[in-house]
Amino acid sequence: MRSELPPEEDHPGVPIAPPLLFVLPILASLALEWFVPTSFVHGAVRWTFGALFFVAGIALNIGGFIT
Repeated sequence: MRSELPPEEDHPGVPIAPPLLFVLPILASLALEWFVPTSFVHGAVRWTFGALFFVAGIALNIGGFIT
């Protein structure tokens, strides 16, 4: 499959590399949690919500790869 654009014009046009678009917010949230720990959710509730968000993220990734 041939590209319509010359190689020098074929770029996504984002200011930083796409993998960093996802890694930087994760690192920022971990740093924020380190300096200002959340205290409104404790114990099993925190792990339950974390597991649910993790599974939802994996499901969204799988759905994105399939489509």
